[in-house]
Amino acid sequence: MTKSINKHRITFLFICIFFLASRIFLACFYQPFNSDVGLYGLYAIENGEALRNDETIYDNHDGIIEYPPLAIMWMSVPIIFLHMDDEPRTLSQNTFYKWRSNFKCLFFAFDAIIFWTILLLLFGSVNRLKVNVKGLAIYLISGLLLFNFLYDRLDFYLGGIIFFAFLLLVSRKHWMFSFTLLALGINFKLIPILLVPLFLIGSLPVKSLGCFYKDLFNWKLVQEVLIRSIFLIAITVLIFLPFYIWGGKHTLDFLMYHSERGLQLESTYSSILMMLNYAGLPVYVTHEFGAFNLESPLATALSKISTLLVLLSLAGISLLFIRSVKKNPEETTNLKSNQDTFAQSFPQTFLCLTIATLLASIAASKVFSPQYLLWAVPLFGLVSYQTKNAKIAGILFVLVCLLTTFIYPYTYFTDFVHNAHQLADGRVVWEAPTMFAANLLFFRNVLLVGTIFMLCQKNSTKNI
Repeated sequence: MTKSINKHRITFLFICIFFLASRIFLACFYQPFNSDVGLYGLYAIENGEALRNDETIYDNHDGIIEYPPLAIMWMSVPIIFLHMDDEPRTLSQNTFYKWRSNFKCLFFAFDAIIFWTILLLLFGSVNRLKVNVKGLAIYLISGLLLFNFLYDRLDFYLGGIIFFAFLLLVSRKHWMFSFTLLALGINFKLIPILLVPLFLIGSLPVKSLGCFYKDLFNWKLVQEVLIRSIFLIAITVLIFLPFYIWGGKHTLDFLMYHSERGLQLESTYSSILMMLNYAGLPVYVTHEFGAFNLESPLATALSKISTLLVLLSLAGISLLFIRSVKKNPEETTNLKSNQDTFAQSFPQTFLCLTIATLLASIAASKVFSPQYLLWAVPLFGLVSYQTKNAKIAGILFVLVCLLTTFIYPYTYFTDFVHNAHQLADGRVVWEAPTMFAANLLFFRNVLLVGTIFMLCQKNSTKNI
Protein backbone atom coordinates (compact mmCIF):
# COMPACT_ATOMS: atom_id res chain seq x y z
CA MET A 1 0.00 0.00 0.00
CA THR A 2 2.81 2.40 0.90
CA LYS A 3 4.61 1.60 -2.36
CA SER A 4 1.40 2.34 -4.31
CA ILE A 5 0.96 5.70 -2.57
CA ASN A 6 4.59 6.62 -3.18
CA LYS A 7 4.26 5.58 -6.83
CA HIS A 8 1.23 7.86 -7.26
CA ARG A 9 3.04 10.67 -5.50
CA ILE A 10 5.92 10.36 -7.95
CA THR A 11 3.44 10.35 -10.87
CA PHE A 12 1.67 13.46 -9.56
CA LEU A 13 4.99 15.19 -8.94
CA PHE A 14 6.14 14.43 -12.48
CA ILE A 15 2.86 15.71 -13.95
CA CYS A 16 3.05 18.91 -11.89
CA ILE A 17 6.67 19.58 -12.88
CA PHE A 18 5.88 18.89 -16.53
CA PHE A 19 2.84 21.19 -16.37
CA LEU A 20 4.84 24.04 -14.84
CA ALA A 21 7.79 23.63 -17.22
CA SER A 22 5.68 23.42 -20.38
CA ARG A 23 3.27 26.19 -19.43
CA ILE A 24 5.99 28.60 -18.26
CA PHE A 25 7.73 28.04 -21.59
CA LEU A 26 4.50 28.88 -23.47
CA ALA A 27 3.81 31.91 -21.30
CA CYS A 28 7.29 33.42 -21.24
CA PHE A 29 9.24 32.26 -24.28
CA TYR A 30 7.09 30.85 -27.08
CA GLN A 31 5.54 33.15 -29.70
CA PRO A 32 2.93 31.38 -31.87
CA PHE A 33 2.81 31.71 -35.63
CA ASN A 34 0.17 34.15 -36.91
CA SER A 35 -0.79 35.17 -33.38
CA ASP A 36 -4.06 36.94 -32.52
CA VAL A 37 -2.44 38.59 -29.52
CA GLY A 38 -1.42 41.60 -31.63
CA LEU A 39 -5.08 42.26 -32.46
CA TYR A 40 -6.07 41.85 -28.81
CA GLY A 41 -3.35 44.31 -27.84
CA LEU A 42 -4.61 46.84 -30.36
CA TYR A 43 -8.16 46.58 -29.00
CA ALA A 44 -6.88 46.77 -25.43
CA ILE A 45 -4.86 49.94 -26.01
CA GLU A 46 -7.67 51.57 -28.01
CA ASN A 47 -10.17 50.70 -25.29
CA GLY A 48 -7.89 51.96 -22.52
CA GLU A 49 -7.31 55.24 -24.34
CA ALA A 50 -11.04 55.61 -25.02
CA LEU A 51 -11.90 55.09 -21.35
CA ARG A 52 -9.34 57.70 -20.31
CA ASN A 53 -11.01 60.19 -22.67
CA ASP A 54 -14.58 59.30 -21.59
CA GLU A 55 -15.22 57.73 -25.00
CA THR A 56 -15.93 54.22 -26.24
CA ILE A 57 -13.71 52.07 -28.40
CA TYR A 58 -16.43 52.13 -31.05
CA ASP A 59 -16.11 55.93 -31.47
CA ASN A 60 -12.66 55.82 -33.02
CA HIS A 61 -12.13 52.27 -34.25
CA ASP A 62 -12.14 51.68 -37.99
CA GLY A 63 -14.46 48.83 -38.97
CA ILE A 64 -16.49 46.26 -37.06
CA ILE A 65 -15.17 44.83 -33.79
CA GLU A 66 -15.82 41.09 -33.93
CA TYR A 67 -15.73 40.49 -30.17
CA PRO A 68 -18.42 41.06 -27.51
CA PRO A 69 -17.76 44.03 -25.20
CA LEU A 70 -17.00 41.79 -22.20
CA ALA A 71 -14.19 40.15 -24.17
CA ILE A 72 -12.84 43.60 -25.09
CA MET A 73 -12.83 44.57 -21.43
CA TRP A 74 -10.95 41.39 -20.54
CA MET A 75 -8.32 42.18 -23.18
CA SER A 76 -7.89 45.51 -21.44
CA VAL A 77 -7.26 44.06 -17.97
CA PRO A 78 -3.43 43.83 -18.44
CA ILE A 79 -3.37 47.62 -18.99
CA ILE A 80 -4.08 48.03 -15.28
CA PHE A 81 -0.49 46.91 -14.64
CA LEU A 82 1.01 49.32 -17.21
CA HIS A 83 2.12 52.91 -16.65
CA MET A 84 0.63 54.63 -19.66
CA ASP A 85 0.57 58.28 -18.65
CA ASP A 86 3.25 59.13 -21.18
CA GLU A 87 2.47 56.44 -23.73
CA PRO A 88 1.24 57.46 -27.20
CA ARG A 89 -2.25 56.64 -28.40
CA THR A 90 -0.83 54.19 -30.96
CA LEU A 91 0.30 50.70 -29.98
CA SER A 92 4.05 51.16 -29.65
CA GLN A 93 6.33 48.14 -29.57
CA ASN A 94 7.35 48.83 -25.98
CA THR A 95 3.72 49.13 -24.82
CA PHE A 96 2.72 45.98 -26.67
CA TYR A 97 5.54 43.92 -25.14
CA LYS A 98 4.53 45.02 -21.65
CA TRP A 99 0.85 44.33 -22.33
CA ARG A 100 1.59 40.93 -23.92
CA SER A 101 3.68 39.85 -20.93
CA ASN A 102 0.82 40.59 -18.55
CA PHE A 103 -1.70 39.01 -20.92
CA LYS A 104 0.25 35.74 -21.04
CA CYS A 105 0.63 35.73 -17.24
CA LEU A 106 -3.16 35.90 -16.88
CA PHE A 107 -3.48 32.90 -19.20
CA PHE A 108 -0.95 30.96 -17.13
CA ALA A 109 -2.70 31.83 -13.86
CA PHE A 110 -6.08 30.73 -15.24
CA ASP A 111 -4.58 27.51 -16.61
CA ALA A 112 -2.94 26.80 -13.25
CA ILE A 113 -6.27 27.28 -11.42
CA ILE A 114 -7.97 24.72 -13.68
CA PHE A 115 -5.05 22.30 -13.33
CA TRP A 116 -5.06 22.69 -9.54
CA THR A 117 -8.84 22.16 -9.42
CA ILE A 118 -8.55 18.85 -11.30
CA LEU A 119 -5.61 17.86 -9.10
CA LEU A 120 -7.63 18.50 -5.93
CA LEU A 121 -10.49 16.42 -7.32
CA LEU A 122 -8.12 13.46 -7.57
CA PHE A 123 -8.03 13.40 -3.76
CA GLY A 124 -11.72 14.16 -3.27
CA SER A 125 -14.85 14.70 -5.29
CA VAL A 126 -17.55 17.21 -6.13
CA ASN A 127 -20.71 15.48 -4.98
CA ARG A 128 -20.75 12.26 -7.08
CA LEU A 129 -18.21 13.45 -9.63
CA LYS A 130 -14.88 11.68 -9.28
CA VAL A 131 -11.87 12.01 -11.55
CA ASN A 132 -8.57 10.17 -11.87
CA VAL A 133 -5.05 10.77 -13.08
CA LYS A 134 -6.01 9.92 -16.67
CA GLY A 135 -8.18 13.02 -16.80
CA LEU A 136 -5.34 15.19 -15.56
CA ALA A 137 -3.05 13.65 -18.20
CA ILE A 138 -5.59 14.25 -21.00
CA TYR A 139 -5.95 17.88 -19.90
CA LEU A 140 -2.19 18.33 -19.86
CA ILE A 141 -1.57 16.59 -23.20
CA SER A 142 -4.48 18.04 -25.21
CA GLY A 143 -3.70 21.56 -24.02
CA LEU A 144 -0.04 21.12 -24.90
CA LEU A 145 -0.88 19.75 -28.36
CA LEU A 146 -2.82 22.97 -29.00
CA PHE A 147 0.22 25.01 -27.90
CA ASN A 148 -0.15 27.50 -30.76
CA PHE A 149 -3.55 28.58 -29.40
CA LEU A 150 -3.55 27.79 -25.67
CA TYR A 151 -2.18 31.15 -24.49
CA ASP A 152 -2.99 32.99 -27.69
CA ARG A 153 -6.78 32.80 -28.08
CA LEU A 154 -9.58 33.85 -25.75
CA ASP A 155 -11.29 30.50 -26.35
CA PHE A 156 -9.30 28.95 -23.50
CA TYR A 157 -10.97 31.35 -21.06
CA LEU A 158 -14.34 30.31 -22.45
CA GLY A 159 -13.46 26.65 -21.89
CA GLY A 160 -12.56 27.50 -18.29
CA ILE A 161 -15.82 29.36 -17.70
CA ILE A 162 -17.79 26.35 -18.99
CA PHE A 163 -15.61 24.08 -16.83
CA PHE A 164 -16.51 25.91 -13.62
CA ALA A 165 -20.16 26.32 -14.62
CA PHE A 166 -20.32 22.54 -15.03
CA LEU A 167 -18.64 21.92 -11.66
CA LEU A 168 -21.10 24.22 -9.92
CA LEU A 169 -24.06 22.45 -11.51
CA VAL A 170 -22.95 18.96 -10.42
CA SER A 171 -22.00 20.19 -6.94
CA ARG A 172 -24.34 20.79 -4.01
CA LYS A 173 -24.50 24.48 -4.87
CA HIS A 174 -27.77 25.98 -6.07
CA TRP A 175 -28.22 25.93 -9.85
CA MET A 176 -28.30 29.76 -9.84
CA PHE A 177 -24.53 29.87 -9.31
CA SER A 178 -23.88 27.73 -12.37
CA PHE A 179 -26.35 29.68 -14.50
CA THR A 180 -24.75 32.98 -13.46
CA LEU A 181 -21.39 31.72 -14.68
CA LEU A 182 -23.04 30.43 -17.86
CA ALA A 183 -24.51 33.92 -18.42
CA LEU A 184 -21.02 35.37 -17.98
CA GLY A 185 -19.74 32.96 -20.63
CA ILE A 186 -22.52 33.94 -23.03
CA ASN A 187 -21.47 37.57 -22.67
CA PHE A 188 -17.82 36.65 -23.14
CA LYS A 189 -18.44 34.64 -26.29
CA LEU A 190 -21.91 33.60 -27.38
CA ILE A 191 -21.11 29.86 -27.60
CA PRO A 192 -22.32 28.79 -24.08
CA ILE A 193 -25.86 29.61 -25.21
CA LEU A 194 -25.70 26.26 -27.02
CA LEU A 195 -25.42 24.52 -23.64
CA VAL A 196 -28.60 26.09 -22.27
CA PRO A 197 -31.01 23.22 -23.18
CA LEU A 198 -28.73 20.60 -21.60
CA PHE A 199 -28.04 22.72 -18.52
CA LEU A 200 -31.78 23.37 -18.09
CA ILE A 201 -32.44 19.62 -18.05
CA GLY A 202 -29.43 18.96 -15.83
CA SER A 203 -30.63 21.49 -13.25
CA LEU A 204 -34.04 19.84 -12.83
CA PRO A 205 -34.61 17.71 -9.71
CA VAL A 206 -34.55 13.94 -10.28
CA LYS A 207 -38.02 13.68 -8.77
CA SER A 208 -39.32 15.37 -11.93
CA LEU A 209 -38.46 12.17 -13.81
CA GLY A 210 -42.07 11.14 -13.36
CA CYS A 211 -43.10 14.15 -15.42
CA PHE A 212 -40.91 12.94 -18.27
CA TYR A 213 -42.68 9.59 -18.13
CA LYS A 214 -46.12 11.18 -18.30
CA ASP A 215 -45.54 13.98 -20.79
CA LEU A 216 -43.03 16.71 -21.57
CA PHE A 217 -45.64 19.44 -21.08
CA ASN A 218 -46.48 18.74 -17.48
CA TRP A 219 -47.21 22.13 -15.89
CA LYS A 220 -44.93 21.58 -12.92
CA LEU A 221 -42.07 20.70 -15.24
CA VAL A 222 -42.77 23.71 -17.47
CA GLN A 223 -42.79 25.94 -14.39
CA GLU A 224 -39.37 24.67 -13.30
CA VAL A 225 -37.92 25.25 -16.77
CA LEU A 226 -39.47 28.73 -17.03
CA ILE A 227 -38.00 29.83 -13.69
CA ARG A 228 -34.53 28.77 -14.76
CA SER A 229 -34.89 30.26 -18.24
CA ILE A 230 -36.09 33.62 -16.93
CA PHE A 231 -33.25 33.72 -14.41
CA LEU A 232 -30.62 32.96 -17.08
CA ILE A 233 -32.04 35.56 -19.47
CA ALA A 234 -32.23 38.17 -16.71
CA ILE A 235 -28.62 37.62 -15.58
CA THR A 236 -27.36 37.60 -19.18
CA VAL A 237 -29.13 40.89 -19.92
CA LEU A 238 -28.02 42.36 -16.59
CA ILE A 239 -24.36 41.67 -17.43
CA PHE A 240 -24.71 43.03 -20.97
CA LEU A 241 -26.81 46.11 -20.14
CA PRO A 242 -23.98 48.33 -18.79
CA PHE A 243 -21.98 47.67 -21.97
CA TYR A 244 -24.98 48.52 -24.15
CA ILE A 245 -25.57 51.76 -22.25
CA TRP A 246 -21.87 52.52 -22.62
CA GLY A 247 -21.35 51.58 -26.30
CA GLY A 248 -24.81 51.67 -27.82
CA LYS A 249 -25.88 49.48 -30.73
CA HIS A 250 -22.27 48.92 -31.82
CA THR A 251 -21.88 46.49 -28.93
CA LEU A 252 -24.01 44.10 -31.03
CA ASP A 253 -21.89 44.42 -34.18
CA PHE A 254 -20.17 41.12 -33.47
CA LEU A 255 -23.45 39.28 -34.12
CA MET A 256 -23.68 40.66 -37.66
CA TYR A 257 -19.99 39.99 -38.25
CA HIS A 258 -20.23 36.28 -37.44
CA SER A 259 -23.57 35.77 -39.18
CA GLU A 260 -22.08 36.98 -42.48
CA ARG A 261 -19.03 34.71 -42.38
CA GLY A 262 -18.64 32.15 -45.13
CA LEU A 263 -17.76 28.44 -45.15
CA GLN A 264 -14.48 28.34 -43.26
CA LEU A 265 -11.71 26.27 -44.83
CA GLU A 266 -11.39 23.75 -41.98
CA SER A 267 -15.09 23.10 -41.42
CA THR A 268 -16.65 19.67 -41.82
CA TYR A 269 -18.53 20.89 -44.88
CA SER A 270 -15.34 22.16 -46.49
CA SER A 271 -13.67 18.77 -46.03
CA ILE A 272 -16.57 17.15 -47.89
CA LEU A 273 -16.39 19.72 -50.68
CA MET A 274 -12.63 19.16 -50.98
CA MET A 275 -13.21 15.46 -51.51
CA LEU A 276 -15.94 16.21 -54.07
CA ASN A 277 -13.49 18.52 -55.84
CA TYR A 278 -11.57 15.46 -56.96
CA ALA A 279 -14.82 14.11 -58.39
CA GLY A 280 -15.22 17.24 -60.51
CA LEU A 281 -16.83 19.83 -58.20
CA PRO A 282 -15.07 23.20 -58.67
CA VAL A 283 -13.77 24.80 -55.46
CA TYR A 284 -11.35 27.59 -54.63
CA VAL A 285 -10.14 29.43 -51.54
CA THR A 286 -10.90 33.04 -50.62
CA HIS A 287 -9.99 35.29 -47.70
CA GLU A 288 -12.74 37.21 -45.88
CA PHE A 289 -13.51 38.19 -42.28
CA GLY A 290 -9.94 37.47 -41.26
CA ALA A 291 -10.16 33.80 -42.29
CA PHE A 292 -9.74 31.57 -45.32
CA ASN A 293 -13.00 30.22 -46.72
CA LEU A 294 -13.93 27.65 -49.34
CA GLU A 295 -16.09 28.72 -52.28
CA SER A 296 -18.02 26.34 -54.52
CA PRO A 297 -21.52 26.08 -56.05
CA LEU A 298 -22.63 24.25 -52.87
CA ALA A 299 -20.90 26.49 -50.32
CA THR A 300 -23.72 29.00 -49.86
CA ALA A 301 -26.35 26.30 -49.37
CA LEU A 302 -24.20 24.47 -46.83
CA SER A 303 -23.56 27.71 -44.92
CA LYS A 304 -27.29 28.31 -44.65
CA ILE A 305 -28.20 24.84 -43.41
CA SER A 306 -25.32 24.72 -40.92
CA THR A 307 -27.29 26.65 -38.28
CA LEU A 308 -30.19 24.23 -38.57
CA LEU A 309 -27.86 21.24 -38.25
CA VAL A 310 -26.25 22.77 -35.15
CA LEU A 311 -29.66 23.21 -33.51
CA LEU A 312 -30.77 19.69 -34.46
CA SER A 313 -27.59 18.18 -33.00
CA LEU A 314 -28.02 20.10 -29.75
CA ALA A 315 -31.67 19.06 -29.46
CA GLY A 316 -30.72 15.45 -30.17
CA ILE A 317 -28.04 15.38 -27.47
CA SER A 318 -30.38 16.99 -24.93
CA LEU A 319 -33.05 14.38 -25.66
CA LEU A 320 -30.38 11.69 -25.43
CA PHE A 321 -29.66 12.77 -21.86
CA ILE A 322 -33.34 12.40 -20.94
CA ARG A 323 -33.48 9.02 -22.68
CA SER A 324 -30.33 7.74 -20.98
CA VAL A 325 -31.82 8.55 -17.57
CA LYS A 326 -35.26 7.14 -18.41
CA LYS A 327 -33.70 3.88 -19.59
CA ASN A 328 -32.31 3.30 -16.08
CA PRO A 329 -35.28 3.76 -13.74
CA GLU A 330 -33.75 1.41 -11.17
CA GLU A 331 -30.86 3.84 -10.70
CA THR A 332 -33.18 6.77 -10.05
CA THR A 333 -35.55 5.01 -7.66
CA ASN A 334 -33.42 5.81 -4.63
CA LEU A 335 -32.81 9.37 -5.81
CA LYS A 336 -36.33 10.54 -6.60
CA SER A 337 -37.13 11.21 -2.97
CA ASN A 338 -34.41 13.85 -2.51
CA GLN A 339 -33.66 17.21 -4.11
CA ASP A 340 -30.70 16.11 -6.25
CA THR A 341 -30.72 17.26 -9.84
CA PHE A 342 -30.06 15.13 -12.92
CA ALA A 343 -26.59 16.67 -13.28
CA GLN A 344 -25.77 15.90 -9.63
CA SER A 345 -27.09 12.35 -9.86
CA PHE A 346 -25.49 11.41 -13.19
CA PRO A 347 -22.39 13.62 -13.44
CA GLN A 348 -20.38 11.51 -15.89
CA THR A 349 -23.26 11.12 -18.32
CA PHE A 350 -23.97 14.83 -18.07
CA LEU A 351 -20.27 15.63 -18.52
CA CYS A 352 -19.83 13.48 -21.62
CA LEU A 353 -22.93 14.95 -23.24
CA THR A 354 -21.82 18.50 -22.36
CA ILE A 355 -18.53 17.85 -24.19
CA ALA A 356 -20.45 16.20 -27.05
CA THR A 357 -22.63 19.31 -27.33
CA LEU A 358 -19.61 21.59 -27.67
CA LEU A 359 -17.89 19.33 -30.20
CA ALA A 360 -21.11 18.80 -32.18
CA SER A 361 -21.59 22.56 -32.43
CA ILE A 362 -18.06 22.77 -33.89
CA ALA A 363 -18.58 19.86 -36.30
CA ALA A 364 -21.93 21.15 -37.55
CA SER A 365 -20.93 24.83 -37.74
CA LYS A 366 -19.82 26.60 -40.90
CA VAL A 367 -16.73 27.79 -38.99
CA PHE A 368 -14.20 25.42 -37.42
CA SER A 369 -11.30 27.47 -36.15
CA PRO A 370 -8.62 25.29 -34.49
CA GLN A 371 -8.83 27.19 -31.18
CA TYR A 372 -12.45 26.09 -30.75
CA LEU A 373 -11.19 22.76 -29.43
CA LEU A 374 -10.04 24.66 -26.33
CA TRP A 375 -13.69 24.87 -25.25
CA ALA A 376 -13.61 21.16 -24.44
CA VAL A 377 -10.05 20.72 -23.13
CA PRO A 378 -10.79 21.52 -19.43
CA LEU A 379 -13.89 19.30 -19.40
CA PHE A 380 -11.95 16.31 -20.70
CA GLY A 381 -9.89 16.60 -17.51
CA LEU A 382 -12.99 15.67 -15.48
CA VAL A 383 -13.93 12.50 -17.39
CA SER A 384 -13.43 9.35 -15.28
CA TYR A 385 -12.30 7.14 -18.21
CA GLN A 386 -13.72 4.10 -16.43
CA THR A 387 -15.63 2.90 -19.49
CA LYS A 388 -14.31 1.76 -22.85
CA ASN A 389 -16.31 4.43 -24.68
CA ALA A 390 -14.87 7.23 -22.56
CA LYS A 391 -11.32 5.96 -23.05
CA ILE A 392 -11.78 5.82 -26.82
CA ALA A 393 -13.28 9.32 -26.81
CA GLY A 394 -10.26 10.65 -24.88
CA ILE A 395 -7.80 9.03 -27.30
CA LEU A 396 -9.70 10.29 -30.34
CA PHE A 397 -9.80 13.83 -28.95
CA VAL A 398 -6.03 13.81 -28.40
CA LEU A 399 -5.59 12.70 -32.04
CA VAL A 400 -7.94 15.47 -33.19
CA CYS A 401 -5.82 18.02 -31.29
CA LEU A 402 -2.63 16.60 -32.79
CA LEU A 403 -3.94 16.70 -36.37
CA THR A 404 -5.42 20.16 -35.85
CA THR A 405 -2.02 21.57 -34.91
CA PHE A 406 -0.41 19.71 -37.82
CA ILE A 407 -2.95 21.27 -40.19
CA TYR A 408 -2.55 24.78 -38.82
CA PRO A 409 -0.04 26.21 -39.25
CA TYR A 410 2.36 23.50 -40.46
CA THR A 411 0.59 22.42 -43.68
CA TYR A 412 -1.84 25.30 -44.01
CA PHE A 413 0.15 27.56 -46.31
CA THR A 414 1.67 24.77 -48.37
CA ASP A 415 -1.30 22.45 -49.01
CA PHE A 416 -4.47 24.30 -48.02
CA VAL A 417 -3.72 27.85 -49.21
CA HIS A 418 -1.47 27.81 -52.26
CA ASN A 419 -1.07 29.16 -55.81
CA ALA A 420 -2.76 32.57 -55.56
CA HIS A 421 -4.49 34.15 -58.56
CA GLN A 422 -5.85 37.65 -59.02
CA LEU A 423 -9.26 37.86 -60.68
CA ALA A 424 -10.40 40.56 -63.09
CA ASP A 425 -12.34 42.29 -60.29
CA GLY A 426 -9.16 42.56 -58.20
CA ARG A 427 -9.98 39.75 -55.75
CA VAL A 428 -7.25 37.29 -54.85
CA VAL A 429 -8.21 33.60 -54.74
CA TRP A 430 -6.23 30.41 -54.22
CA GLU A 431 -6.44 27.06 -55.92
CA ALA A 432 -8.28 24.14 -54.35
CA PRO A 433 -6.36 22.47 -51.50
CA THR A 434 -4.16 19.55 -52.47
CA MET A 435 -5.26 15.92 -52.26
CA PHE A 436 -3.07 15.53 -49.17
CA ALA A 437 -4.84 18.46 -47.50
CA ALA A 438 -8.28 17.13 -48.43
CA ASN A 439 -7.57 13.69 -47.00
CA LEU A 440 -5.87 15.06 -43.88
CA LEU A 441 -8.77 17.40 -43.06
CA PHE A 442 -11.39 14.76 -43.84
CA PHE A 443 -9.65 12.28 -41.53
CA ARG A 444 -9.39 14.87 -38.74
CA ASN A 445 -13.09 15.69 -39.02
CA VAL A 446 -14.04 12.00 -39.10
CA LEU A 447 -12.10 11.55 -35.85
CA LEU A 448 -14.01 14.49 -34.35
CA VAL A 449 -17.35 12.94 -35.31
CA GLY A 450 -16.10 9.66 -33.86
CA THR A 451 -15.27 11.43 -30.59
CA ILE A 452 -18.80 12.83 -30.44
CA PHE A 453 -20.27 9.40 -31.18
CA MET A 454 -18.28 7.72 -28.40
CA LEU A 455 -19.24 10.44 -25.92
CA CYS A 456 -22.90 9.88 -26.75
CA GLN A 457 -22.66 6.15 -26.09
CA LYS A 458 -23.45 4.89 -22.62
CA ASN A 459 -20.62 6.17 -20.44
CA SER A 460 -22.39 4.94 -17.31
CA THR A 461 -25.28 6.69 -15.66
CA LYS A 462 -24.16 5.31 -12.35
CA ASN A 463 -22.76 7.47 -9.66
CA ILE A 464 -19.14 7.25 -10.71
